Amino acid sequence: MPQMASGRAPVALRAVSGDERRHDELEHLLVRSGRGDVDAFTELYDHLAPRVFGLVTRLVPDPAASEAITCEAFVDAWRRSASYDPERCSATAWVLVVAHRLAVRAARA
Repeated sequence: MPQMASGRAPVALRAVSGDERRHDELEHLLVRSGRGDVDAFTELYDHLAPRVFGLVTRLVPDPAASEAITCEAFVDAWRRSASYDPERCSATAWVLVVAHRLAVRAARA
């Protein structure tokens, strides 16, 4: 293995994409939310609300109903955030599953 002028082997650096950083940040925010950190949940909401609303509106086209379901999804996510396990799925996927479940239920009603 080649060595640097200092005599040490060069350190292999792995580039971390912005998406990976965002993914890790959102996981951290959801874990903190599970510990009751309202500021972390507010930040998580700010990042994910547009995606959640977009998903919900594809299933429930009525804007007022979509807004209500999006709000309900985030209330449910807040209440259940202590059960989030970052080893099982991403924070984004976890919140989207919560929203999807509620939207499907509303669409079937």
